[in-house]
Amino acid sequence: NDGTVARWRLTVAPKPTDPLVHTSIKSFVCFTGKGSELIGRSADGEVVIADGYRPESIKPIELLGGGNRTVAWCAEKNLLATENTKSIRVWSRDDDALIDLPHEPGLTLLLFLDEGSLLIAVNFGRELVAWDTETWERADARAHPWSVILDDFAKNILPQYNDIDAVTVSPNEQLIGIGTWSGGVVWYDLNDGQRLAIERAHRSYVNSLTFSSDGKKAASCSSGGHVVLWDTSTQIPTRIATIRAPRGGVSSVSFSPDGSRLVTKSNSGIKVWDVKTRRQLLTLPFEYAAAFFPDGNGLLGSGEDGLFVWRAPALSEIEHEDSLIP
Repeated sequence: NDGTVARWRLTVAPKPTDPLVHTSIKSFVCFTGKGSELIGRSADGEVVIADGYRPESIKPIELLGGGNRTVAWCAEKNLLATENTKSIRVWSRDDDALIDLPHEPGLTLLLFLDEGSLLIAVNFGRELVAWDTETWERADARAHPWSVILDDFAKNILPQYNDIDAVTVSPNEQLIGIGTWSGGVVWYDLNDGQRLAIERAHRSYVNSLTFSSDGKKAASCSSGGHVVLWDTSTQIPTRIATIRAPRGGVSSVSFSPDGSRLVTKSNSGIKVWDVKTRRQLLTLPFEYAAAFFPDGNGLLGSGEDGLFVWRAPALSEIEHEDSLIP
């Protein structure tokens, strides 16, 4: 009525394709670092390798058997380690060999370090064991910074913050983050094992803790429905923002390859967030954990019917919550 004319620019994000479904894979473990190839688990616990964009490419690793719990992948040496009831079984993809390493059950963490030259198994508050991956002989765990971390956690953290619920190591293996049952997040320097910071960042136990691919950011999530963003580019990791996810707890969180997006799993489905603005951009009806593909052009999530792969060529261009609804 005042005679002015408004001009609007409308943006339309690309429409998603129908999801591919891996009916033989029930849960996602990790990507191997070779394109879109991933490691997953079948319904009976069998470990499998498949191309995420080609459901027909599934290959069971029969030597590992079923019932595997903790799983670690070493891209540098093509080694896959899994925890069974009485041993850690390591499968070499290069020669299809299998190594059995005896251990006590109940691992908190199984991890390859030092460019794959060392495999460590950790029971926080109890035991640290290490193996040289060239000879598979026991390494001196007391000489590794992990022994300092384990000792500090058992004496100073465990009595106040309870047990471990999530562990992550930065891509350059310089920093480790630990989430506890009581909502605490603890940061350690992996060079000398010294504790850098500790904060009760969540109201309930920390379900997931992860780094961005460049190691400059981290995110933690909890059953209380919060996602906390951390600046890990400085000497002391600091909390920089909190995202309050709607309707229930958040069970998993991960970054897109470029670090600009977060994907979370909550009771209301899979959600994609803008890291800078903390806005919710997208909702997908997956039932379990989800992750971005390494090329950034797809998401995967798992449900009762298997592993779903959803292609969207321009996820980084999503700007509105209602612009991409499958």
